Amino acid sequence: MRVTGSVFRGGIRYALKMHSPQPINTPFTRRALLGAAPALFLAACSNPSGGQSQSGTASVTPSVTPTPSPTPVLNTQQLQDLKTQLDKLFQERPYPAHSMLVTALDGTRELYADAPDTPRLPASNMKILTYFALAQTAPERTFTTSVVQGKNGLFLVAGGDTLLVEGATEPATADSPTMRAGLSTLAADTVQQMNERKVAHGTFPIYLDTTIYTGSATNPGWEPGDLESGQITPINPIALASHTVPGQSTPDKPARPQDAGIAALEAFVKVLNKASEEHAEVKAGYVFTVADRRPREADAEQIAQVQSASALDQAFVMMLESDNVLAEVLGRNMAIAAGREGSASEAQKLVREKLQEAKISVTGLVQADVSGMSLQNRVTARTLAQTLGALAAHPKHDELERRFPVAGVSGTLKDRFSGEANKYARGHVAAKTGTLFTAISLSGYATRPDGTRLIFVSLLNDVGGAEALPGAKDTVDSAAAIVAARTEPPATPTGTPAPSDSQVPGSSSAPDATGSGSAPNSSQAPDGSSSASPAGGSAPQEDAPSQAVGQNPAEVPSSQ
Repeated sequence: MRVTGSVFRGGIRYALKMHSPQPINTPFTRRALLGAAPALFLAACSNPSGGQSQSGTASVTPSVTPTPSPTPVLNTQQLQDLKTQLDKLFQERPYPAHSMLVTALDGTRELYADAPDTPRLPASNMKILTYFALAQTAPERTFTTSVVQGKNGLFLVAGGDTLLVEGATEPATADSPTMRAGLSTLAADTVQQMNERKVAHGTFPIYLDTTIYTGSATNPGWEPGDLESGQITPINPIALASHTVPGQSTPDKPARPQDAGIAALEAFVKVLNKASEEHAEVKAGYVFTVADRRPREADAEQIAQVQSASALDQAFVMMLESDNVLAEVLGRNMAIAAGREGSASEAQKLVREKLQEAKISVTGLVQADVSGMSLQNRVTARTLAQTLGALAAHPKHDELERRFPVAGVSGTLKDRFSGEANKYARGHVAAKTGTLFTAISLSGYATRPDGTRLIFVSLLNDVGGAEALPGAKDTVDSAAAIVAARTEPPATPTGTPAPSDSQVPGSSSAPDATGSGSAPNSSQAPDGSSSASPAGGSAPQEDAPSQAVGQNPAEVPSSQ
């Protein structure tokens, strides 16, 4: 049953918004042995002397090697511990509608399953599906913002870049790993080209062409209150700072311009006039004014452009900060890259098709957007686990997994995993968060002390309202810690003091959960099994987790 409503906190409206474990399937394969049995029987009957052939030479009996069963991902005790602890967690913290699925790294070999095929409201875990489709479609594609000159003025042509900055282009840095194209850089190039082309001085209206996107800028599945509060906003193919007002917006209180496209146009005209004034030869000879939104003239000629970071680099922001608007933008851009219209409906269709092409189950999948904001979205834990498995098998899997928030380290998980039952998993869980007013989700990868990496999906619906959100988050964090086998302080050699809270893994260096694979001295098979020391033996020394990458937004219920 879907519940809707609203709560106001700090000026923000939060959108309001189901158990039997299945055994691991590890059948022995006996086809080779069974298929060879008739041949062995006939060979024995045709040679009654047993060891000699009719020619007197020794006969050679074909050797048959049975195909071995898959290496167990977890041993019997580890499987039992996993089941016992997760069962206990959800018995002590019961939720009327929850799903939990743990698999090997392939996303299909079940280690623990509780209602994995029941469609749930996923919140921002919907972005995992969008992320996968992007990786399958055009991860290296960039988006061009250009200026074209027509007979009646200049046109600022939107190309799908909504992470523009007003100043000069900002290169990627360690603190900000996604390059941002700059309107000032575009303005300077525009004035320079006009001067080189000997365009006569005068006044030029600047129009805005946003025809790259089609269809409605909003979604009928979005709650009016979420639009009013800025949790989501009409989608434009050009914007500053992901459809926010630079310098006035915070993660928990986004400040949105009335029209992000026009706001970008106004900012561009401002820096154009500045570039004209500062140009040594032009000396303010060109004056630019804000015009209106209209398609460019058919014979207009491009005179300047700036390129965005790649779609995959921009997706870093989407995943780390759980940026709803950017998810919708990248979905439309992805559709365009696939030769379709840049519309919400085409973005949703493409996501489904990419899942189907990868043989990922879409049973129960209901798509109302690609960001997870809509209360109409539904997805099963199985679909999410299989998608995570497909990401782990992708040729760019290291790069793709690094874009997930890391427990206690980065993004929407930086301030999470602080409870007694989960703090030791900091730095060892990389997962996508999801928060709506009555839905909490957490899905991703967990690295165990022996280096084995597992996939987990936790979906909680009907959590009980705003006051229940902290407890629900702690529950899914604790479930992830159980999967990572990190619910207690790590064992330390005799005489070595146990780490303090400030020394809990997850505070510095490269997280083992973000794509670096297994811990040192372990060799992990594609299904998630590891040749590292088994539980109870001496585990390999683990890499300490890395410093957080990117910004540190506080997680905002209704979007992340």
